[in-house]
Amino acid sequence: MNHAGFFQRFIAYLVDNIMIAVIGSILGGCCGVLIFSLLGSDEDAVVWLSILLSCGLFFVLTLLQFLYFGYFWSRDGRSLGMRLMNIKVIKTDGSLMTFLIAGLRGSVGYWISSFIFGLGFLWALIDDEKRAWHDMIFNTSVVEE
Repeated sequence: MNHAGFFQRFIAYLVDNIMIAVIGSILGGCCGVLIFSLLGSDEDAVVWLSILLSCGLFFVLTLLQFLYFGYFWSRDGRSLGMRLMNIKVIKTDGSLMTFLIAGLRGSVGYWISSFIFGLGFLWALIDDEKRAWHDMIFNTSVVEE
């Protein structure tokens, strides 16, 4: 079993997060159009609702991230980006993650790895098994197919 390299993982991560951002942008744009059409020219209400929408969008993107990774990784261990790079994520015993664990790894785990200038992601460059912090926390490995 060959562990996936840092750059394979990085490209897969970029593709996945672009997909999530596109979905989030479409949702945010639709909400913005809806707000503007409902409130018209009431600038104060538009400003306050826009601020509220921005905060809400953060939670929606978090939920999208959780659902996206939870679905794909619990199904066959491969997100869309991972399919492109021919890699997959598995538990260290070779099994797949549950939906809950996969969703948490792809949201909370990624946040933890990104906290200090992405050091948790960069850890995969020096780890013998090419594991990042979120892999260690959730007892997973990313391997080539």
